Amino acid sequence: MRRHSTPMLAVFLAVVLLVGQALAGSSPPPQLLILGATVEGGGATLRIVGRNFGSGDPVVTLEDEHLVVVTATSTEIVAMLPAGLVPGSYLLTVARGPATTQFDAFSVAIGGGAPGPTGPTGPQGPTGPTGADGATGPTGPQGATGATGADGAPGAQGPTGATGATGATGTAGATGAQGPTGATGAQGPAGATGAQGPTGATGATGAQGPAGATGPQGPQGLTGAQGPTGATGPTGPAGASGLAFMISDVADVEGNAGQTAFTFTVSLSALADTTVTVDYRTVDVTASAASGDYAPAAGTLTFAPFEISKTITVTVNPDNLNEQDEVFFVVLGNPFGGPILGKQVGIGTIVNDDPVPVISIADTTLAEGNGGQTLAQVSVTLSNPSGQIVTVNYQTADGTARAGAFPGDYVAASGTLLFPPGLTQQTISVAITGDTLTEFDETLGVQLSNAVNAVIGGAGVATVTFINDDPEPTASINNVTVAEGAPATFTVTLSNPSSEAVSVDFFTVDGTATAPDDYTPTSGIVVFDPGETVKTFDVPVNADGVSEPAETFTVVINALSSVSIGNGTGIATILPD
Repeated sequence: MRRHSTPMLAVFLAVVLLVGQALAGSSPPPQLLILGATVEGGGATLRIVGRNFGSGDPVVTLEDEHLVVVTATSTEIVAMLPAGLVPGSYLLTVARGPATTQFDAFSVAIGGGAPGPTGPTGPQGPTGPTGADGATGPTGPQGATGATGADGAPGAQGPTGATGATGATGTAGATGAQGPTGATGAQGPAGATGAQGPTGATGATGAQGPAGATGPQGPQGLTGAQGPTGATGPTGPAGASGLAFMISDVADVEGNAGQTAFTFTVSLSALADTTVTVDYRTVDVTASAASGDYAPAAGTLTFAPFEISKTITVTVNPDNLNEQDEVFFVVLGNPFGGPILGKQVGIGTIVNDDPVPVISIADTTLAEGNGGQTLAQVSVTLSNPSGQIVTVNYQTADGTARAGAFPGDYVAASGTLLFPPGLTQQTISVAITGDTLTEFDETLGVQLSNAVNAVIGGAGVATVTFINDDPEPTASINNVTVAEGAPATFTVTLSNPSSEAVSVDFFTVDGTATAPDDYTPTSGIVVFDPGETVKTFDVPVNADGVSEPAETFTVVINALSSVSIGNGTGIATILPD
């Protein structure tokens, strides 16, 4: 971008339509078209008017610099101009948002720079008033009057008495003014009247005085405002010289390895008999040289006499990113030797050849833990990188595990994963609640949906399995001591709780105390509901009123389900009265 540090002076803005192209499917959107532009705010902003700018964010570029868009509608865009633009010719491009490559391009002359080549002319603006005529110069001096001819000589005197003979005709006066009448002959009788001398020739006309100097020309009337540019038409015919430079368009795939040469052909509309030249340079549109999409190029083409065409090669770099087709320009300028610019812009279209990424989600397994929360990390991957932002929604779903606050098995999760351009892996975190319950392994699902710029592979569901890490509970029974006549209360305890029902059976066995005299024989089943760890039961003891030493009997427990036996025998001691 050409810049200077002084404020921009009076701005002349000439906008000429160069080229427009829509890149779409079977039903293309309306053609984007720029009709005019105005520099406003003392050179701070550029107001662009046209049609079909679209409802998204337009991309406005002046040369290779993106302008900040202040406001945008379908018919008008206001963008900030860079500070301190150097007067000259610039290429202005408007593209309809990042999701499409439909664009329009203009050549813009700012601050008195040479206008870009004229496309089809719009209606002419009204003619400015004619300047006043200059004042008439002063009249030259009159030429001098010619000299008067000499008088004719007097006629001779006639004889006395006789009628005087007619006096001889006076000699003709020299050329000049009319000579006087010849003198009358002497009276004899009177002599005849002398003949009149010939009229003297008219004196030559004096030379004409020099013409007065031409008065100063009145000021030129202001040029009428330019009418709006007409719609793009076919390339106009060559100018008076009959020669014009024209450049071709090129479209090709970018490739995944190695570089691709985009070859543009620049040709003359007819043969020239002298050497002619034209400059060229590349300009970013949606493709970026700085980002490595292609290698920038600039130079001068020289056509020898009678040479009809030359080529420009631009190197396009490969990538494996799925992306929209991208566009750059090759722009001709500064023709020399007679030809004008015909088709000035060559459009280079880099065609995407990389597939749309497929999103995959992987199963995962972890231990639940004995307390707090453990994060299950669920991996989500793209089959290949994308040059666009990829998003996908996710949502957890109950399997055998149940979501909820404590004592739930996990915390429900949902949201949107975002893959910036080039990234191929992201993770979803699900909080698993730890416990000390003996239980079966538990599962939950993570479901993907609503992918953007990618497709979901398969069912799009991952299974999260958290493994039970708590041991099977152990059941034990205690010993008791009771007085005769009081029941013997035994306690069965589990070493840890279980998420399912646990049961043990029990029965009494005689010792020194015998049933039914000393106690009542007893048997049964103890059931622990999920989470319970303590249960009791009673064995009745009889009072016999006999003085005797202490006596004993035992209770034996056996495992029935989901439990093992620790201390399986409880001893009851009966004290005498």
